[in-house]
Order: sequence, then structure tokens, then C-alpha cells
Amino acid sequence: MCSVSLRPASELMQSLRAVLQKLEKNFSSLEDQPMFAELRRLILLHIADLESVGGAVAKANSEAGHQDAVRPLVIEDGPQAA
Repeated sequence: MCSVSLRPASELMQSLRAVLQKLEKNFSSLEDQPMFAELRRLILLHIADLESVGGAVAKANSEAGHQDAVRPLVIEDGPQAA
């Protein structure tokens, strides 16, 4: 069994914004500009999704009186040797 800890949405948004800033700072190829524009659009869509989901989760948690309800994701790798 493999356990993966999930990052809070705020950390994921920060990471995506940092990646986007680095890409924008280091991008210089005119021939790759359409591909870069699409990548930028996808990153911004992911940030927007995280913001909307994070807001909905925070609202649901506050209404239910819970704090952070994020739990680790457990992935089964198949049968384990004993």
C-alpha cells in the first residue's frame, strides 16, 4: 500500500503560480508562443478550479463545524509480500 499526502489547495495554487511565473520569465521562443499560451491557459484554469473548490470546501467545513477535512489518499499497489 502506498500513502500519498494531499497538499492543501492554497499550497497547490502557490506552486502553480510559481511555475507560471518561472515560465513567463524564461519564455522567449516566438515559434512556441501558441503552445505556451495554451499551457498558461491550462495552469490558470487549474488555479481557478482550486480556488472554487477550496472556497466550497471551506464553506462546507465551516457550516459543519469542521476544520481541515483533507485526508491522505491511499493507493493500493496490489498484493504485498509478507
